Amino acid sequence: MKYLLFLCLSLSTCLGHSEPLSYAQRVDIDSTVLAEKRSIQISLPESYSSGKRSYPVIYVLHGQWDTLPAVATLSMLENLMPDFIVVGIEGRGPELKPAESEERSPFYQFVLNELLPYVKDNYRTAPFSILSGHSNAGRFTVDMWLHDGKAFNGFYAFSPSLDDGYLNQLIMAEGFDASGRSPLTLTMADEGEHMLSPFQEISKKLAALPKGTFNSKHFPEESHSTTRHASLRFALSKSFSAWNPSTEVKKGGLESLQAHYNGLLEKYGFTEDIPMETLQRLAASYAISEEADKQAKLQPVLNYFVKQQGHSLEPMVEIAQFLLANNYQQGGERMRALLCQMDSKIEFCGAK
Repeated sequence: MKYLLFLCLSLSTCLGHSEPLSYAQRVDIDSTVLAEKRSIQISLPESYSSGKRSYPVIYVLHGQWDTLPAVATLSMLENLMPDFIVVGIEGRGPELKPAESEERSPFYQFVLNELLPYVKDNYRTAPFSILSGHSNAGRFTVDMWLHDGKAFNGFYAFSPSLDDGYLNQLIMAEGFDASGRSPLTLTMADEGEHMLSPFQEISKKLAALPKGTFNSKHFPEESHSTTRHASLRFALSKSFSAWNPSTEVKKGGLESLQAHYNGLLEKYGFTEDIPMETLQRLAASYAISEEADKQAKLQPVLNYFVKQQGHSLEPMVEIAQFLLANNYQQGGERMRALLCQMDSKIEFCGAK
């Protein structure tokens, strides 16, 4: 699946006679403010169907074009970032323009008052969401940040349309106060001086915000189109710089990992399970250790794995089999013995 995602992206489009690529599900919403049905694309994490936990949501404007790049970028960052529900919002050029009065546009109201409640009511969503927009959708994103800066937990604007002066006029106005809003990430590709100059002006003004509430980056090596990948990766890395446990945390063992993921709950309002691969590596290191105190930590890791994963011990059996087949005989046998105590029906429990 992931290979196909990147293959299609590298070729710009899949061949016309190929089977449709199922990276998202299309859903039509009856909108009162738009007086029509509006299509969105929903991409759920692979783990969504096998558990009950909730997921943060990234809402991607220009969903008819930008949902696939977002899903592919998130796939590249697997295990470095939380798993996301991706909601691609179909948007048309004129409705993404800023309103000429204080009354917000119908599309603006659709996103804020109809789409967000719909997703919350129909999917297992964590209390954390991001609005992401590119080009004129990036301008829309910054406009919502200015007028409803707490509607999302983060706002990403990639190469936003700045050449009309609208955003600069608001942000550079005397007495403008940017405090009290969720973090904003602003990026710019190689767009020419007419876009770079206002980008630099805004970035300089907002750089005075408290650390972590504004990030910006110029990507001179990226085009208007390719910056979507680089920009999303940059934005997510800033938003979730503390997400992935450090080497020291991993060395600290199970208790250290549990403390790290509990800390994520305090910081972001949601957390996720310790990755299965992390627990597998931890179990293997304890199994092959020559230190008795570390060997004693193997059982708690196996117990935690079963409690957290809620499925069979097969992933840990694979680790034991790997150790037995790769000159870690004592470690493999040690792990086999504990696994067989936990479930005597495991196939390799009757043979040595």
